[in-house]
Amino acid sequence: MMSKTKHIIRNSGGVEIYTCEAESFKEAVEKAVSSGAYLSGAYLRGADLSGAYLRGTSGNNREIKTNQLGQFIITYTAETIWIGCESHSFDEWMAFDDDCLSKMDDNALAWRDEWAEIALKIIEKSPATPTGHKANQPAEATP
Repeated sequence: MMSKTKHIIRNSGGVEIYTCEAESFKEAVEKAVSSGAYLSGAYLRGADLSGAYLRGTSGNNREIKTNQLGQFIITYTAETIWIGCESHSFDEWMAFDDDCLSKMDDNALAWRDEWAEIALKIIEKSPATPTGHKANQPAEATP
């Protein structure tokens, strides 16, 4: 088990916007999201957000982007997209068949038919910025 250390999330101007004790910067971002912290402008370069639980976050509109499309909130990074309570890679989402989607939510197929093309166009036109995280490399703490 890793020990908890102090993590500071700053905005691109270097101003502290959230501080907590966490085992990783990813956990610190998750804590910020779950606490309702306002992460607009958060500097996340180098952060490993793969697998981070970001459901319901409004993101910083760079590395984490969010849209409300119909009944579902869509949150995405350069690697992952969350639709409702489901989180998968872009490739995984594209590979799901009707049976798999219908097991996720009673309205998933109807939502896909109405909104998936629009969601893909939004992501294509406004992609999330990759964080630049490399395995075994700590996130940058300040800009």
